[in-house]
Amino acid sequence: MIEGIQPFHPRSPEETVRLMCLEKKRPPFKIKLRSSYPPDLKELIDECWHPEAVARPTFSEIIVRLNRIVANCSKQGRWKDTFKLPWL
Repeated sequence: MIEGIQPFHPRSPEETVRLMCLEKKRPPFKIKLRSSYPPDLKELIDECWHPEAVARPTFSEIIVRLNRIVANCSKQGRWKDTFKLPWL
C-alpha cells in the first residue's frame, strides 16, 4: 500500500499469497524510493511483519509510534496533507 502497487507486483494474487503465507516472504521496499520513507516507518513495518506474533508491536505501540512519525514528518515539511490522523 505504501508504494501504490500490489505486493510482489506483477505476480498473481495467488502467487503473492503463497510467497507471504507459505514462504514467509515480505514485499521489498523499492530501492529507488527507500530514501523517501522515514527510517522509523520502515522499521515499524518490518517489526509488524515479524514471523513471531509476540515480537510484533501492539496496536497501542503502533499508534504511539505512528503519531511520533507523523509529528516528525510534519516538522520536516514531509507529506503535508497526504498523511492524515484518522486514529485520533
